[in-house]
Amino acid sequence: MSEGQRVNIQYSVQVEELPSVLEQLLKQAETQMLQAINEFLKHGVARSIMVHENYLNSAEKIDSLRLKLADLDYRLSDCSSMLKGLAQMRSAPPEPEPLENRMEEIQEAIDYTKQMAEATQDGEEP
Repeated sequence: MSEGQRVNIQYSVQVEELPSVLEQLLKQAETQMLQAINEFLKHGVARSIMVHENYLNSAEKIDSLRLKLADLDYRLSDCSSMLKGLAQMRSAPPEPEPLENRMEEIQEAIDYTKQMAEATQDGEEP
């Protein structure tokens, strides 16, 4: 595997666990973002360009920050997708009861229909 190569992974968690998993991922992203910004500021890239004319070193620091920000962008995009999915799942109407759980109700409807048909055949009003 080459360095810097990305791979998508998939694993399942209980729905109730998803908010805490997302919180953990977002806290990690927040920490990485703060570290990247602090490292960038520590090197004083803008000052280095103006005062020391250290162009190559400045370009390397900018590239390093860009790579870290790109990694963060992937993480935040994943979190955003998960949050949208969670919101959509919570706002979706409940799924109907499975058919096998409604057999008694269905049988009652069949019996009632038979009674109505028999009454009609006998000339009675339903």
